[in-house]
Amino acid sequence: MVKNMFLLHTRRQSGKGFFSVEIILYACIACATTLIFSTLFTNSVKRYKEAYSRECLLRQAVICEETVRHELRYAENVRVSGKTVTYTDENGKNAGFTVHKFGLYKKLNNGTVQPLTGDDDGAEQHTAVFVEPYGGEAFFQKDEEAIVMHFMLKDRVTEEEQECCVYVVPLATAWKDEYGKNS
Repeated sequence: MVKNMFLLHTRRQSGKGFFSVEIILYACIACATTLIFSTLFTNSVKRYKEAYSRECLLRQAVICEETVRHELRYAENVRVSGKTVTYTDENGKNAGFTVHKFGLYKKLNNGTVQPLTGDDDGAEQHTAVFVEPYGGEAFFQKDEEAIVMHFMLKDRVTEEEQECCVYVVPLATAWKDEYGKNS
């Protein structure tokens, strides 16, 4: 160790500039290492945000699909239009689902609506998650006896997408006998 310090001391005194070349070399290595780690950190943060966005979209898709499937499974007198489906619930009151602006809402039987998509703050004009028709189709369709809900959930920030699709036949329709009456 003492021998190495003596070499550095003699190089510095020799005036040939070899010591400054070592400093430049170490500085370049430090800069390259910093650049590599900062790039790795930036990519890690980006991947984390994308994964978090995918998880949020998937959770919202599951909630939408399960809520719509469960409600429409026990619905009666179902009426379907492009952005709205209304029905009579088990209490005989009108309820349904509607797409308004950029979100899917559940129409409650007391006349109010509850958002099923979007951010937790409820600010629909600033929401990062919005619904968009799948392939230009209507959000809600009737396919013979079944009701079909099909749309894409999208995140404005990360541009991630999640398909949301439900195909359900209401039990009241499925239980009709051959005379067209409920059994």
